[in-house]
Amino acid sequence: MKKSYFLNLLVMRLILLTAFILLLSVVVQAQNVTVRGVVTNSSTGETLPGVNVLQQGTVNGTSTGVDGAFSLTVPQGSTLIFSFIGMKTQEVVVGSSTVINVTMEEEATALEEVVVTGYSTERKVDLTGAVAVVDVGKVNDIPKANPMATLQGRVPGLFIEMTGRPSGQTNQVLIRGLKTLGNNDPLYVIDGVPTKSSVAFADLDPNSIESIQVLKDASASSIYGARASNGVIIVTTKAGKGKIKIEFNSATTWQKRIREVEVLNTLERGQALWQASINDGRDPAAHSALYSYDYTGTGADAVLNRVIPVEWVGGDPSYGLRAQIPGTDWQDAVFRTGWIYNNSLTISGGTENSTALLGIGHLKNKGVMEYQDFQKTTFRVNTSHKMLGDKLKIGQNLNVASTWEVPQPSDLGGADMEYLSRGMQPILPVYTEDGEWSGPVGAGFSDRNNPLHMLYIHRNNKNTAKL
Repeated sequence: MKKSYFLNLLVMRLILLTAFILLLSVVVQAQNVTVRGVVTNSSTGETLPGVNVLQQGTVNGTSTGVDGAFSLTVPQGSTLIFSFIGMKTQEVVVGSSTVINVTMEEEATALEEVVVTGYSTERKVDLTGAVAVVDVGKVNDIPKANPMATLQGRVPGLFIEMTGRPSGQTNQVLIRGLKTLGNNDPLYVIDGVPTKSSVAFADLDPNSIESIQVLKDASASSIYGARASNGVIIVTTKAGKGKIKIEFNSATTWQKRIREVEVLNTLERGQALWQASINDGRDPAAHSALYSYDYTGTGADAVLNRVIPVEWVGGDPSYGLRAQIPGTDWQDAVFRTGWIYNNSLTISGGTENSTALLGIGHLKNKGVMEYQDFQKTTFRVNTSHKMLGDKLKIGQNLNVASTWEVPQPSDLGGADMEYLSRGMQPILPVYTEDGEWSGPVGAGFSDRNNPLHMLYIHRNNKNTAKL
């Protein structure tokens, strides 16, 4: 009795499970719909063959035929994605209707797909020479004193050696490598005007630049001659268009010297001098102007117990130079966190026959070295006017720049501030006890002056330039 009961129960469960599977398959089949339609071009009205039609999130898809028609079975409520080269991608949700006709719009050619080459503009895909196009949008987002600095790492094969000065001055710009012991600088073409001077490019406001192209192969010489043998950097500035537009851009960024050289502090330097004397077989008392030593033994058996710096540098408290322990970090005293402030105002507008743009920019770079600052003010006017039925075009591209920079002191005996900040003795303070500038006095010092004091003295020496 129990055996037959369990057998009947098992049979009933199998019947119910089979019925549920059949019902589920019917429901699933009922949710799938076959969608048909035609894809056309919105501007011409013509059908588009070869359009990709894909169910979102799956590999289920098809493409339109020569008549622009398609047919695809998908679950109701899914999303179809229509994509075609040169057209804007569209997404359509499948509803209750099984007929979906799609009209696709043409996608405007992006600026980076158009390349300026000498006397004309061409699509990048039509070029056979080596041309690099810079993403100007990313360049404008980087506040730099020199637009050239923003190209670092963005153009394959372009080598830029910066000086590290607040002005962003370059030592060398190489597009095709070192070719001569003479001038290897590229040719700059700014709004159609060629020049070998990198200053003309450096003095531009990055916000006024419309496009930058780099011609890298020898074919550039066929357009610009022998001056282009080192490569060409072509810069096009913005022009007015459309309704009058007022645009203000402001950016601030900080900069910091992150790799400091590890140097000895006061006690470590005293220990090094003691060890050097022992190694040379000399008496460590030779350094008594700055240090005295507690040690035992002689020669190779000598053991240093303690380094004792003098209390007053120069041996006289009237100098006000109290010995610094653990020591002055001269690199920290000379270098600081720098800030770059960049502001620009642009007013532009234009019609079919006339365009105008007025731009004013101001950049201030508070350098990473104390008292080393740079400022640049730019003024740009771009205008154009067509007359006599486009037979005559009159216009101007005018850029005026004024800069000033505080240079490093030149009376350093062939050294630089980087070298002086590393070599200055840590036992010497930056300021005396009275708040005056300190400096080396007495025995035990070289003739190096306080590097921060020298920067302060030269703070009002400015190199000015106008272009």
